[in-house]
Amino acid sequence: MGQSLLEQGISKARQKDYQGAIAIFSELIQSHPYLAEAYYRRGLAKSKLGNLHDAVVDYTEALRRDRDRAEYYYARAFIRVELKNFPGAIEDLEALIKLDRQYPPAYQLKGIVEQKLANRQAAIANLKKAAELYLAQKDPESCRDCLQRIEQLQFSAVTPPKSSSQEISASFSVNETYAKILEKAEKGDSASAIKELDWALKLDPQDGIAYCCRGIVKSKMGDFKGAIADLNQA
Repeated sequence: MGQSLLEQGISKARQKDYQGAIAIFSELIQSHPYLAEAYYRRGLAKSKLGNLHDAVVDYTEALRRDRDRAEYYYARAFIRVELKNFPGAIEDLEALIKLDRQYPPAYQLKGIVEQKLANRQAAIANLKKAAELYLAQKDPESCRDCLQRIEQLQFSAVTPPKSSSQEISASFSVNETYAKILEKAEKGDSASAIKELDWALKLDPQDGIAYCCRGIVKSKMGDFKGAIADLNQA
């Protein structure tokens, strides 16, 4: 009986009849109050209708009954991000990662949250880990999305701020140089950008910014393994 109702509810949700799905899952919960998946599925349907707070309540009930399901933590974390409850989202994602260290969406979402919190280095580290896992799982589109986010973070780090001061420090000049190289890649001349970055690394093999920039350019060229390798080196 319970499994039959669960399948009916899932079928309704697939047909985008979320109200119908909620009604079936609610009926299922009345007869099987300890069935974690019924709460989880009802939470998904509620989130589709924009009932985000109610969805969090259902995800929480699902986790009370089963704390070993990665998708439950991820679902609640995702909605908490939507509700701007970033500490709660981080807590869920860290619990998820402890449960499953090979779950790339957890690192990807954690990277996005860290970015929202202005923790740039933590954001990059999590997005890089997600990219590595997506690549290992042969999911190039998701890997590319992570690398593009890293690119945005790195580009913002090396693009010099506008200033009316005539005094330009050495570090400002270095950042301006790399910003111009990345701009060249943005305009489609990735090969020249790679050559310039290769030369910079010959001059200073410990230049972390050069490795980061080269990783960004390689990701634009579709060389995801090379991009990840450079980001690791950085």
